[in-house]
Amino acid sequence: MTPRTKLLIGVGAAVLLLIAADRIYQNWVELPSQQTQAQIDHLDAELRSIHDAQAAARKLGRRLTQFETRSLPSDPELARSQYLDWLLGLVESHRWGSAAIDAGVPTAIEIKSRGGSRKRRLIGHSIAVSLRAKTTLPQLVNLIHDLESAGHLHKIRNLALVPLGAGNELDVSLAIEAISLRGADRTDALSDLIRADDEADPQVTYQDLVRRNFFARGISKALAQIRLQAVTTDKRGRVEAWFLAGTPATTQIVTVGESLDLVTHEVSIDRIEQDGVQLLVNQSPYWIALGQTLGDVLTASESKNLASADKQE
Repeated sequence: MTPRTKLLIGVGAAVLLLIAADRIYQNWVELPSQQTQAQIDHLDAELRSIHDAQAAARKLGRRLTQFETRSLPSDPELARSQYLDWLLGLVESHRWGSAAIDAGVPTAIEIKSRGGSRKRRLIGHSIAVSLRAKTTLPQLVNLIHDLESAGHLHKIRNLALVPLGAGNELDVSLAIEAISLRGADRTDALSDLIRADDEADPQVTYQDLVRRNFFARGISKALAQIRLQAVTTDKRGRVEAWFLAGTPATTQIVTVGESLDLVTHEVSIDRIEQDGVQLLVNQSPYWIALGQTLGDVLTASESKNLASADKQE
């Protein structure tokens, strides 16, 4: 065997030895190290996920506690009854007509139980409430303002408006969802909380919409037939205005700050003079003279607005 052959055999043996050593290193050192690091990364990811879930649970817990202070009573049937009474009182206070209010059977609200269990935990009930009535645009805005201001745990889910007749009246369909939580701190009463006015008052925000009332076509008959019959002074020296109004038309005696008894419009007395009265018709000011009808006043006002618009064009 020549020296060259011996050298080649030695180099080959060395290479094989290095390959074997590398295989041993990878199998016994590097691969276990990689597997261990992968397990560590996996455990870190799971730990972060658990921490995130705990943080989310704490946040939801705080929100749930806040919701419980606003919740309807914990008894769902009692909550349903009391919310319907409250909503009916609100509708009557805003003088909506032909009101029909109904509420469905309370529906259970469940969440996943802790610990990964497939069982679900009951936390409360959802109550679907429907309201249908006839009203005017100003009265609609006022009622929605009161709904938003009340501290109850409720939400308007749907609102549909259909103009009636000349459009001065609206057929309103309102869908509301109210929530009764089992953890509510009240069992027999609604919350008396009032939401902070951190947003613009809808009565101000929608004032232009109320004044324009793009639903209206012409003048409502209920408004048109109102007539100022007389201005008198009673025994106590209080100035009164006598109007022929309503359906059927009757004489209504009112003074400053009072309103005429109408179903679908709001007409209040702002000022009384000897020759006429300053009215607020659906929150818009109009002057009506003795013997005039409100229809005459509104027609003259519309004609003036149209002439002004034509001049601007």
